[in-house]
Amino acid sequence: MLISEELFLLLRRDDGKAESSMSMNGYGLAAAVVSDLILAERLGLDDHKDPRVSVTSARPTSEPVLDAALQRLTDKDGRRLSSCVTDSRLNLEELIA
Repeated sequence: MLISEELFLLLRRDDGKAESSMSMNGYGLAAAVVSDLILAERLGLDDHKDPRVSVTSARPTSEPVLDAALQRLTDKDGRRLSSCVTDSRLNLEELIA
């Protein structure tokens, strides 16, 4: 199971509704997708405090969620991680669900 899928489940109640309407779930899920892509060796980060994201491979991962995110992050190659995580186009909650 992907980190993003596990986080999605943790952010849901038993009835399927969001655990909290006041939290920043979208940012957390975007960061989890970035983590999944790093583990899949499709993204890399430099060593700065707010690292820059680099696409190391654009090969498909066979995971629809990761492939959609990778396609969107290809346009952001070289941008700061904070910019990528807060991008509303990286909110893949429906695709994760």
